[in-house]
Amino acid sequence: MSINIKRNQLKRVVIVGGGLGGLRLAEDLSKANLQVVLIDDEYFFRNSLKRAIPWGELGFQIIGDANNGRDGYRLICDKHPDIAIIDINMPLITGLELIEMVRREQISCKCILLTGYGDFKYAQQAIRLNVSEYILKPVDFSLLTESLNNLKQEISAEREHRFHVKALEEHRMRYIKEHFLLDIIDGHVSFNKLQLSSYLEELHISIPFDSYAISIIELPETLSSHTEDIQKHLEESLYADGKCEIFPIRRSQICLIRETECLQDT
Repeated sequence: MSINIKRNQLKRVVIVGGGLGGLRLAEDLSKANLQVVLIDDEYFFRNSLKRAIPWGELGFQIIGDANNGRDGYRLICDKHPDIAIIDINMPLITGLELIEMVRREQISCKCILLTGYGDFKYAQQAIRLNVSEYILKPVDFSLLTESLNNLKQEISAEREHRFHVKALEEHRMRYIKEHFLLDIIDGHVSFNKLQLSSYLEELHISIPFDSYAISIIELPETLSSHTEDIQKHLEESLYADGKCEIFPIRRSQICLIRETECLQDT
């Protein structure tokens, strides 16, 4: 099946001026406090730990605590905290057993292990379980605070890395998708129906290309620097059903491909 554009399928829309109105120009990238759980069988120690460190001022929030390893495991599985402070010696399930169970669940949680044991074999096991910090009791709260701040920087760096990796992958997929659509529009490609269906599914394109129309939105020079914002506005406000493809083709032009039936409904 060869896909060709008929003259009556192509529409040209010109935006002649005006402001951007309610367009979202930027996202608030501020992050909430890192979430922390305390798991220790000593009630008075947990309470003193809550009072001894200015959690909120340092950018942390205690979202729960438990007095044994079994409840601590349930707490971590339920809350998925950023950081868990865990005592090594607890009833029902030890701290090391708890961390091993959490690792098997592939829950991304930094663990600070508190222990009264100086035996090297516990430190070896903690290293094997990728424990972030290993602190001896009685706990020096200034040392614990330093460990928390180090983990905060580590988590921030990991989040930033994941954000950039995801952004690069999205950019790569968007580039492939947009050039695929341009090739279809320009008549540079020819597929049978099965091939086309496979490509559309792989690139997450919702238009079947059985019946469609193309609009070229031309922006004035004063708005050409806001092409991406206008594209988001069209996607989120006018065509939120997702039954269209919108992408820039030049600095001041946006291409909109939509099923003909959908256009008649709107």
